This record gives sequence, C-alpha cells and structure tokens, in this order.
Amino acid sequence: SSSSSSTSTNQNVVFFNEAYGSGFNLENSQINGGNLGLNLIGKNEDSLIAGVYLKNNIFNDAYFGRAHLSNTRNSEISGNTFSSNNASGSSSFGLDIIENKGFLGVFGNQIGSASGWPSNGIILDKCEGLPISPGVIYNNFIAVGDSTTVDAYGINAIESAFMNYINNSIAVNHASGLSAALELAGGGANRVINNILANFDGGYGLDYQETAGFPAFESDYNNIYSNVSAIARHKNNTFISINQWSGSIG
Repeated sequence: SSSSSSTSTNQNVVFFNEAYGSGFNLENSQINGGNLGLNLIGKNEDSLIAGVYLKNNIFNDAYFGRAHLSNTRNSEISGNTFSSNNASGSSSFGLDIIENKGFLGVFGNQIGSASGWPSNGIILDKCEGLPISPGVIYNNFIAVGDSTTVDAYGINAIESAFMNYINNSIAVNHASGLSAALELAGGGANRVINNILANFDGGYGLDYQETAGFPAFESDYNNIYSNVSAIARHKNNTFISINQWSGSIG
C-alpha cells in the first residue's frame, strides 16, 4: 500500500477494528507504506485486546503513522524500527497508544529518519499502569522534527499515570517553542530517570504538567538540554539550568 500526503486513517497495511479477546502478536515482520502501517483498535474500554506484542518489526515509509493501538491491556512493544522517507508532517508519529490499561512495556525501539519524520516519536494517551506494576518506557532512541514541523515531541504523554521513563535518548530538531523532548501533559505518579532529553531548536528538554492530586513525580539523573533559555518547565515554572531544576524538583 503506497503512502500519500493525507492524515486519513483509511489507508492501512494491517487493520483490525473492534477487536477483542487475548493474544495479538506481530513479530519479525516488515510493514511498508500506507498512511498507517498498523491500525489495531480494540472494541471499547470494557472489551479490550489483552496481550499485545509487537517485537522486532520494521515499519517503513508511512506518511501519517507507523503503529496505532487503542483499547488494549498488557502490551509490549520492543525492538522495532519506525522510519519513513516522507516529510515530518505536523501530526505524524512513530507509535501511538491510546488507553492501554495495566502493564505497558515500550523498550529498545528506534524512531526517526533523515527526512525529519515523524513530528511525534511516541504518543501515550490515557495510558494507565498500576502502582505495583507501572508501565516502563525505556532504552528507546528517538529523533524527531525538522524546520517545517509545527510541533515536535519525542515522547508526548497525555493524561497517563504510573509510568517510568528510563534510559531513553531523545533529540528534537524543531523551531517551535511548543516542542519538547519529553512532554508529560496531565496524569501523574510518573518517574523520569537517567534519560538524555535534548531540544536543539527551541522548546524544552522536559515539560511536565501533572494533574492535581497525584503524588509528586520523580526526576533524577537526567541530562536535559535546550538551546534556548529554559531547559525544563514544571507547571508555571521554568528552569534555566540542571542545578536550578535539581534544587526545585530533587
């Protein structure tokens, strides 16, 4: 299936809609083209797809996104490569996960391409781990954005809770002040440990706006860089150095 300049989700290489039950495995495969390489949609929040495994696959040359999952439970996405020769596009993404419940492991993936694709490396939307079994997003290498991108985020987590972000290397190349290597918008009880978060063309290395009522998040042993005045933001406060960030957040 060839890709186009559309953000429509109608052109998929692999497509499952209103799926439910347990056991979806995609391993050691190559998925080329399409506006979406993989589009896996669970039936609803009461009938989730349980046990989703994407391992050691190569996703190439989609315009819009490479892998989209929604309404899933206990998922692992590991060892995959997400790339495209297309331009970055304002909404393009490598991996998009909406409403995964329970365990989520995203590790050992490579996302990015010489063209600047995508504008979003990983999107987590309303994903919820558990206090005793938090999600783990670790050891991913992500490079996103170019000078034409409207907004760029290495990892963009929206209203997601009980997630650990560990040992990721993220680079953002983008001119907008709205961009961030790691954006945590809402949610809470998240840990950000030992990551490289670099924003080379404006915006923040780390931007965290947790929802009121959640425990304070943990940030430690991170290397955070931005080529503008503020490297990080927490709620309404901006920070210009690692020392200032450490003194306030710990």
